[in-house]
Amino acid sequence: MQAETVTPPAGTVGLCTSDLVLIPKDDHWLALNKANWHLVGHAKVHSSGQLEQVLINPPCRRQGFASQIRRAFPEPITVDTARLTDDAKAWLKHLGWDEKIGGLPRAANLDFSLIQRRRADHWTQRLKIPADYSQSRKLPLVAEPARLQCLGTDTQGRAIYLTPKASQAWADMKQAAANQGITLEPVSGFRSIAYQGKLVSAKIAAGIPMDSILSVSAAPGYSEHHSGAALDLCTPGSAPLEACFADTPAFTWLSEQAQRWDFVMSYPPDNPHRLAFEPWHWCFRGG
Repeated sequence: MQAETVTPPAGTVGLCTSDLVLIPKDDHWLALNKANWHLVGHAKVHSSGQLEQVLINPPCRRQGFASQIRRAFPEPITVDTARLTDDAKAWLKHLGWDEKIGGLPRAANLDFSLIQRRRADHWTQRLKIPADYSQSRKLPLVAEPARLQCLGTDTQGRAIYLTPKASQAWADMKQAAANQGITLEPVSGFRSIAYQGKLVSAKIAAGIPMDSILSVSAAPGYSEHHSGAALDLCTPGSAPLEACFADTPAFTWLSEQAQRWDFVMSYPPDNPHRLAFEPWHWCFRGG
């Protein structure tokens, strides 16, 4: 039995899990496989906002999608406008959405802070991160943006994303540096809470103590990379993500010029967050 393929129309409001995209249709949600847009099943939403019923298509029964739909920490798909049914709104509200306008909500009006808090708390418990981490490290929960823009590829050929304003500021700064003989290359941009969680998980699996991990990586939910405004940078001839970047002409140029484009080095030596000196990490602080 072949799975049906569904391509969501432009402007669709939906939710994501690690493997699925959920989009509202009439009085239920369509669950689509992210990898190929195959229709995995249907999720019926009760008026209370709870998932009432999940029907999984036969070809997908063994893939665990039903439990993923019920237990996942959804995140919003980037959208402009879309019409939501009452049942679709009910589930969004259950997940923490505060409806500020009716009928045609815009992405900017969707408050997913509660969802992000739940996802951060999920990783804090799963990875056994100290409960007072945010307070002791003076690191607030970082909101993920509603919109991201691809600015090309990183040094490993992977697509890299920033918010539109940060992307434009980066392009202008990179060109200005090039005009003065300085080559700046992006190593990392936007990272989701889930991606950060997997990075920390991998370090734990490698046997690295938690104190050592948190001295070089922010806990999931607290990384500036979640904002879509932070960049890790390198320059030819200097190993990426190493303190030796501070000895390069590129770092000297950034230290003197980056503020013109509202980029700031977030983690200087002896910073209050107790994170290691990161001369490569620069965050856009513009409006």
